[in-house]
Amino acid sequence: MAEPMPAPIEREWPAAIRALRHRNFRFFWFGQMVSLVGTWMQNAAQSWLVLMLATTAYGAAHASFYVGMIGAAGSAPMFLFCLVGGVVSDRTDRRRILLVTQSSLMLLALGLGLLVSTGTVRLWHVAIFSACSGLAMAFDMPTRQAFVKDMASPRDLLNAIALNSIIFNLARIFGPALAGQMIKQQDIHLGHLFGASRLTIPFGIPGALYVNAASFLAVIAGLFLIRYRRAPTPPSDNNLWQHLGEGFRYVLRNQTILLLLLVIATFSIFGFSYAVLMPVVAKHVLHQNAGGYGWLMGAAGLGATIGAALLACTGGRLRKGRVLFWGALICSLGLLGFGMSHTYWLSLVILLFVGGGLVVASACVNSMIQEIVPDQLRGRVVSIWALVFAGFSPLGAIYAGIVANATTPGCSVFLGGVACLVVLSIITLKSRWLWSIR
Repeated sequence: MAEPMPAPIEREWPAAIRALRHRNFRFFWFGQMVSLVGTWMQNAAQSWLVLMLATTAYGAAHASFYVGMIGAAGSAPMFLFCLVGGVVSDRTDRRRILLVTQSSLMLLALGLGLLVSTGTVRLWHVAIFSACSGLAMAFDMPTRQAFVKDMASPRDLLNAIALNSIIFNLARIFGPALAGQMIKQQDIHLGHLFGASRLTIPFGIPGALYVNAASFLAVIAGLFLIRYRRAPTPPSDNNLWQHLGEGFRYVLRNQTILLLLLVIATFSIFGFSYAVLMPVVAKHVLHQNAGGYGWLMGAAGLGATIGAALLACTGGRLRKGRVLFWGALICSLGLLGFGMSHTYWLSLVILLFVGGGLVVASACVNSMIQEIVPDQLRGRVVSIWALVFAGFSPLGAIYAGIVANATTPGCSVFLGGVACLVVLSIITLKSRWLWSIR
């Protein structure tokens, strides 16, 4: 069982940042703060790279399909290996797992950056690197989510999740915006600084990838600084499949968790797909360049940051079920609006509500599940949540690409919002008690 070993509390912390009173969580949180900016820079730069490569190779009319397929390639390993990652998380030192996964992601970002810098990158290269990153994330995501409760006390769990959401979504603001500005730059001439006649550092897409690779050093350093001692309790039979089956049986017997997973599954497939199509919408619907695309991504991140901040300040005093409902409803209505919008500034405003509603709903589901599940099953049940949350994304990416290719990108987003509203309506009619959970 993990021993969080929080530092002695010498003073009262404000309610909005209560979880930061734990020394281990502070190192974990600040390390992620730096790394996540780089991650979102790579996400934006890689999406724009795929759009450019697909447009050049197959034409603008088919770019949406390939953007969706590359998104699916990056998410598919989550679907295949996330549950195994949860079992490993329960049986192994979680900090050691995170050190391996974060180091792997750093090397993958560096490798893709080198391919882009040398001009040898092709779509299939990006697909392979995305799949390898997805494999690392299949072990990283359930471990990182379960690790949060090891770093902070159960009383501070929702606040810790909300604080993680804040930095995640602040990174969504600055990361894509920085990447968008960097993509507009071909290179930066620094010769006058070093007395050289011609010295250039490539920026643009490879620059964003290199920044992401460097940013992983912060989270790796934070993991080394954490005082963490965990004595894992392996199952008596040491059988991977029986160990995994325990988690599934627990989930299948718990109606509350099943309904929460249904909500997340719906938004994973039909809600998150708006982000997959964002470069296509930016370029071909709203007629924006890379800078405009970066600001669209940043608007969703700003809305999510506001939502997470409100949740951190008030989440402990409100019914989580009710907060979940309103967050999911706001996101669904925002998807309808974004799908119909053909105006850049209106789209920016709508994305504030899409991002805010989505993060409030997902953070509430995460917290509610972790509060219900016993510690000895936490890694496995969280891996099932991660499978639904991120592992179903390939289905969403495929849906988004096929529907956008057959109709329009806006229609794909609009129909996703309709699907989310339908599921919320069914739950409200059949299991309204879910929205009353504290």
